[in-house]
Amino acid sequence: MIVSDAMNEINDAFRGLDDVVPIEGSDEWNYWLRTLNKKKNELYLNSKINLSDIWDVKDVGTIAADAAPSFTLADSFIGPSDSIYCVDADGRRTDFDIIPPRERDPLKRNVFIAGNNPKTLYFTNAILAGEPIVGATLSVPGYYLPDDVANDNDDLPFNDPQWVIMAAAAEIAFNDLVYEDKAPDLQTEADTLWQQMMSTDRVDTYGNSRKIPVRVWRIPKPTRR
Repeated sequence: MIVSDAMNEINDAFRGLDDVVPIEGSDEWNYWLRTLNKKKNELYLNSKINLSDIWDVKDVGTIAADAAPSFTLADSFIGPSDSIYCVDADGRRTDFDIIPPRERDPLKRNVFIAGNNPKTLYFTNAILAGEPIVGATLSVPGYYLPDDVANDNDDLPFNDPQWVIMAAAAEIAFNDLVYEDKAPDLQTEADTLWQQMMSTDRVDTYGNSRKIPVRVWRIPKPTRR
């Protein structure tokens, strides 16, 4: 769904035929757009959930010999997976565990993430010239915040656009004296859609995994002699 479609559905949700959809670039349209982006951040920056639709792998640079190796992470970086890895020119992959900064050990090669704006990834010990990983591409699997939407033709970065439509409509209605009485019902719809969206994301994951087929081979009875 694109932004213009969302704007139409937001208008339908709390104003119906009482008013027309705001024109792109108008003050009201900009307010609705900011609300969409606010809801995006509320969803994806929620520390209690990590939705699979924003999981990605991004290359952060080429490993070089360095006494204190570090790599700047993307501004959109939210949080890491359980490890990072590099792949050298021959296709060999090397994984590195991510540890809290306070647990770093210079005698063991791990990585940790620290700092803010931007976040930085550090190796716990030096990388020496001639090591196999020198020249390898370093990749960071993790969760990355989608870009803000900015115009009518941008795609909404949501697994379920209906949730953000109802959530945005509820907030906009709440701040409008004419329609504020509709806000509670719209929020109730948004909450229901939220629960459905969370359930959809958990399908076939550790919290709701598929059954593993079990094959049990019958043990033959010993042959009497």
